[in-house]
Amino acid sequence: MPDSANAYVAAAAATAGSAVGEGILQVAVRGGLLPPSDEACSLGVNGLIAVLGREPHNYAGTHHSGADWVLVATLGGNATVKAGRQRLRVQAGDVFVMPPGVRFRERSLGPDDWRWICLRLDMADRLAPAAWDAQHPFLLRPGETGIRAMAAVVETLHRRDPGVAYQAVGDVLHLFAVLERVRDPAGRQPIAAFVVRACDVMREYLAEPLTVPDLARRCGMSTSALAHRFKKETGFTPMQWMRQERLRRARELLLAGYSVSETAAATGFADTFHFSRVFRRHEGLPPGRFQRMARATARAAPSPQKP
Repeated sequence: MPDSANAYVAAAAATAGSAVGEGILQVAVRGGLLPPSDEACSLGVNGLIAVLGREPHNYAGTHHSGADWVLVATLGGNATVKAGRQRLRVQAGDVFVMPPGVRFRERSLGPDDWRWICLRLDMADRLAPAAWDAQHPFLLRPGETGIRAMAAVVETLHRRDPGVAYQAVGDVLHLFAVLERVRDPAGRQPIAAFVVRACDVMREYLAEPLTVPDLARRCGMSTSALAHRFKKETGFTPMQWMRQERLRRARELLLAGYSVSETAAATGFADTFHFSRVFRRHEGLPPGRFQRMARATARAAPSPQKP
């Protein structure tokens, strides 16, 4: 491993504990999830997953950010990330940021395995740094300080000490502060009022067969004007946005213990088969397996030690 990669592995290990330093060289041994809670949601975080892991030198995989912001820090190795026509090449020390609603493909370039920290963050718009591009992926190089900040989120969710929701949100805010120092402000345009209204309506009717004409009527616009302007403002159609919102809600319900059939009915899918097919296409695994893995992660987390 090159010296630079060693430095980033060491930075993560110093924050997340000595076991993690060894784990980076073996398998993903650290991480966890923060399911929706009143405490976290009141602070702007609706859900958070943090994982430390590695992929073999010949790895290739396709993912979708869904309703989440996805941040991936490279600790060692090299990879490419492609989203639409945009292609990013990442190496040790790089953090690529994927906004919500983006399908992307990762490919390890070798010769070494690709070691990484990944955060998936479902957060309120007010929490996202103002300089972040909500339409296109971008690359940051925050140095060892940024790697330590991301590793701190992994460690907090792995340990799950009392007050984990507040600690995790605090770690995320610290990470944003670090990343803001290395991002050239882009000055995002304010979200148009009709987009906010349309999104609110779609959330309200998430379990019902809402059509674009129905949505346009509730927003006081023509169907063609809504469809055109919504895509221009957000980058995807109203139905694409609603599908991602349904999947975000589905993840919440599955994590809360609802069955696959209950989740399908509550999120507006025609039946369990259709829901499972769409969920697997976007999340990479069936909803039942997603739920079992989440439960296994929670069981594997160490219990808080008494003072």
